Amino acid sequence: MNGIKYNWNPTNYFGKLTINGEGYTLYNLLSYQPNTGKSMDEGIRGSFLNFYSKAQSNDSTRNCVFNFNNITFEAAYCVCFNLAGGGLFGAYNQSKGDYKNKEGVTMLSKVRILNSLFYNGSRKYMDLSSNKKNGYVSPFGNFAGGPYAEARGSIAKNKHKTRFEDCYVSGCYVYGNNHVCGFFSRAQHGVEMNKCFTEDTILCGTGGHSAGIISCQSSDSKCYDSFANINMYSSKIAGGFTGTMGGYYERCFTTGKLEGYSEIGGFAGRTELPANGTTLSEIKFTDCYSTMLVGMRSASSNMGGFLANGYAPDKPHILTNCYAAGEVGDYSTDSTARNNKNNKNAGGFAYATNNKFEAKNCYYDKQTTAMREWVRANVNIERGGNLPGVTGVLTRTTAKAGTGLTAQPSAASSKGFKGFTDNSKWVFVDGKYPQLKSLNLPTSAWGDEVKNLIKANSIASVSTVFLDTWDTGYDWNKKGVRSENKVPYARTKSNAFTQSGKSGYINHVGYEYTYDTVREVISDFTVTPENSDFKLMVGADSTSAEGSGAITQLTDSASGSQISVRKAISIDNGSRKGSVHHSGIEWLSITSQSDGKAAMRPLRLVSFMKVDAGEDKQLAVNELYDHTRDARFTMMKKLVDDRIVGMDDEKIWAEAVRQGYPASKKYYEAVTNKTSFGASEDAWVYTEIWLVEENGNTLTKPKSVRVTGSGTNISGQRTPTEKQWIGELPIGSGLHAGMKFKITYYWMLSDGRYRSDSKYVVLKPGEYDLREYVYNENGTVNNTALYLGALQGKTATVKEDSAREYAELLKNAEGTPVLAAWKKNPEEDLDVTKLKLKFSRANLAVSDVPELKNPKVGDKITITATYYGYEEKTEKDAPGGNYDRITLAYQPVPVKLIYTVKERVVDGKSIHYLLFDHEASISQNQFFLTEGEITKPDLSKYEKLSLLMKAIDADIDVVLVVSSRCNLKISKIERIDGVSTGEGLKDVKFCLYRIDPLSESVPKVSLSELIAGTKGMPATDTYLDKEKTKPFPAEGALTEDGGILSIYGMTSGHYYYLVETQALPGYASQKQMVRFYIEPDTGIIVMQKLDANGDVIEDAVRFHYQDAAAETGTVPLADGDFIKISVFNDKRLEMPETGGSGDLIFLLLAMVFEIFAVVLIFRRYYMRKNKE
Repeated sequence: MNGIKYNWNPTNYFGKLTINGEGYTLYNLLSYQPNTGKSMDEGIRGSFLNFYSKAQSNDSTRNCVFNFNNITFEAAYCVCFNLAGGGLFGAYNQSKGDYKNKEGVTMLSKVRILNSLFYNGSRKYMDLSSNKKNGYVSPFGNFAGGPYAEARGSIAKNKHKTRFEDCYVSGCYVYGNNHVCGFFSRAQHGVEMNKCFTEDTILCGTGGHSAGIISCQSSDSKCYDSFANINMYSSKIAGGFTGTMGGYYERCFTTGKLEGYSEIGGFAGRTELPANGTTLSEIKFTDCYSTMLVGMRSASSNMGGFLANGYAPDKPHILTNCYAAGEVGDYSTDSTARNNKNNKNAGGFAYATNNKFEAKNCYYDKQTTAMREWVRANVNIERGGNLPGVTGVLTRTTAKAGTGLTAQPSAASSKGFKGFTDNSKWVFVDGKYPQLKSLNLPTSAWGDEVKNLIKANSIASVSTVFLDTWDTGYDWNKKGVRSENKVPYARTKSNAFTQSGKSGYINHVGYEYTYDTVREVISDFTVTPENSDFKLMVGADSTSAEGSGAITQLTDSASGSQISVRKAISIDNGSRKGSVHHSGIEWLSITSQSDGKAAMRPLRLVSFMKVDAGEDKQLAVNELYDHTRDARFTMMKKLVDDRIVGMDDEKIWAEAVRQGYPASKKYYEAVTNKTSFGASEDAWVYTEIWLVEENGNTLTKPKSVRVTGSGTNISGQRTPTEKQWIGELPIGSGLHAGMKFKITYYWMLSDGRYRSDSKYVVLKPGEYDLREYVYNENGTVNNTALYLGALQGKTATVKEDSAREYAELLKNAEGTPVLAAWKKNPEEDLDVTKLKLKFSRANLAVSDVPELKNPKVGDKITITATYYGYEEKTEKDAPGGNYDRITLAYQPVPVKLIYTVKERVVDGKSIHYLLFDHEASISQNQFFLTEGEITKPDLSKYEKLSLLMKAIDADIDVVLVVSSRCNLKISKIERIDGVSTGEGLKDVKFCLYRIDPLSESVPKVSLSELIAGTKGMPATDTYLDKEKTKPFPAEGALTEDGGILSIYGMTSGHYYYLVETQALPGYASQKQMVRFYIEPDTGIIVMQKLDANGDVIEDAVRFHYQDAAAETGTVPLADGDFIKISVFNDKRLEMPETGGSGDLIFLLLAMVFEIFAVVLIFRRYYMRKNKE
């Protein structure tokens, strides 16, 4: 037709006409019809040919017959901007009066339209009340037959018929406003169609009343052995086969995709009232099916898998042997039955039906429609509702739902697919939905090529996916304990609660209505076993056999970060298995072939949720570990509207949200956040931890770490076992390397479905630190008193290059003997007055802090450290048979470890040390102590518990506190009549005694006991000179010139007693003594006057060390070695009378201003930070 040069002007024919194309093909027809100012003309215009029945006074055209047959149109380009038109043909049969063409026939046979474009640019929306027709467009055109507004009442006056036989449309594009159809637009006086179809055609209608085959037709219509496989974008009142309709439909099917907003059905949109006087008084569908995807938009409503609105009142709607198996709705279509919510927008089979709806042997696939038990809007099977004659079935056969829709029908089955009234009209192939025999084994005047095209479409329309029907699954009881094996879900919800031990619950059990749908794919799946090739559609190009997948935007709920991922689902055509990779959406093509001819239908799958357990870990024994930290749970949030395959491939098609483990950190029934999908509400997590391997040996029967069961999951009362795995206790104190644990998360929806993932944790030997600290008694560090050595092995050495306040030996392998050694710096000669120990694991204290005072060789220090062992029990609280479940409870066991102060002499000098070399294996029946000294713990309260202890299995802190020094100068001053003369008395002898306490209390001792040596000892560790070359003699020392006696080197940790033992000639013997000591925790010097029996005479005088002047009169000296301390004037210590006739009294006055006595306290200044 040379459309590149010539525009075809439509031809109008009046009266009878017969055209036989004799098999020719007309190529490249161009028909461009602009708006000529006659846009209000109600004539139905065709782009190629118009059939007119002109009104005449005589009846010469009363029975006109228009025949057009045996011709092909290919690559036609038909564009118009009139109110009606845009197809190849038009029929204007609407003149008024009895004389118009009442009995004529317009008949088209063996006409096909291939690879063509049809466009109507009229934009006015349909106004039914004003009888305006606009935007009509379809490949074959419009056969109205009469004014729309008069149609119902005038059909009796006009019985002109339109008939199609062996006609089809393939590979076309159709765009318009209203009445946009894949075959022809209107036949208000009815149509008869036989063996016709539209396939591989894209339709777009911005208004309403559109369909895959025909939109508006009367109840006189009859359609047989016909089908539509189209991809349609519509608005409202649309159907996969017919939009608004009446009549009979037999042995027809639809497949493909129909997007729209309202009143859209997989096969039919809206039923209309049968006109008065028509021969057909009911609307009938017999032996028909739809696998058309319906809705597909978030705002969709009034949708049905087969029929949208079947509400024409008082007229029967009779559906026999029909089924629906295409997705209905979108993510906003909540198909759950939870909490008595109603679904007002869609039904698996129909949206709405009238009171004369009659159905027999009709079905819908609850999984592939995604409508579950919603057979009709607001009618839910699970809640006891029903649509008589319509049965919801699963895709494949199951014990809980009976025969599946892809199986051979079973009339004997009590539920499921029982077949049709006459199964001989159908072809049943396992793994495919039922096919119409007339279309699976077609007859056609076109010959084998078209027969195979028809068959390929038939096979593609019934090829499908077999989603998880959840025939079996696990049960969890109220305590979070899972059944040992999967149990049958072929049970009522009530029985499920009873069997699982969840009485009182309302959800979260698997039962007869637990299964996946195409909009909530949880599990991997399989597909039709043969002659169906599944490929991703989004992201495909001319060089790729399959698309790269739709983009899903994944948002992390914690950080807000976003990433894009593709290929949520993939299908291996070799193994016929589908795999779920992550949350997201995928559009797939299902392509089937028949002897070289191929046909395709689309399928949308939504991968609903994914669990990512996190990384496998190797953890050191006693390391802190929180299993929740890297666990992630991803769920679909929404599907994005307005996406077209091939045009929007690089845009976002879906959104998903990734969240962390619930903040409650509960091990079971931990509720996760919901999304816009209804199924996300009330989802929760079950967590299990199993010991699966020990020392490289796989356990025949894994042992359950007791984070579930009685006494767990109590708010604010976590057990040690629960704390162990969330980072509140070390992971394995008391356990051993080589233990392998499996952590599994089951993320369960309210209907009992779940997704799971696991990770493994393997314990390796721990590494531990040994640290030594040196402090003064006032809490400051001391870096001059001791040489230190922290080392492995059993031979003690120290580093004598310099004294230090700290030594460490880090990361010692578990089981390695270590020791902490110390040696006095002879220049300081300070004793260790306290030895403290502390054990910790992962920075958590696990022991008491014992203290050994004035440690000597052979002294023992006992530390009580907490070890944790797994108490093993056999419990029977699991659902599904109450199997013997071996549980492991993390139990704290206090163990007493005893360490001895040891000595090694090197070059005549002593090195003291503690050796940490304990090693033991402990249980109720054994106590194997290999090294060290350990008190066997009491394990009698445990059923079965084992502990493993090794040389170093905790971080060890050894704290050494060195003595403080006090240097004292005393003056023996003469006093007469209570008045000091200021003259010092020379050669008065004093003895200094020392008592080392055995307890915390201050010892009591008398003068006689000290002198006799029955208590205490001479303080020969003190000196008469600053250089410490003259030890204080045991027999005592004499005052020197000026009555002065200097005593150096008195240290903390001892009690000192100063006694005058030799008076000057002529003086009386002693009656009193002075006790002084340094408080070990504060460094404060305490002095008290005692009588001969050791009883306190006066309150103690306390001397506080300070670095600067204060109210107490503390004055720092410039030389740095000593600090002179003055005290309150009202404190006075009187020594005993020393002789004379009674008029001379000699006093030893300590620390009193008037007598010039001074106390000099030796202190070194240290700047290092206190580390304890």
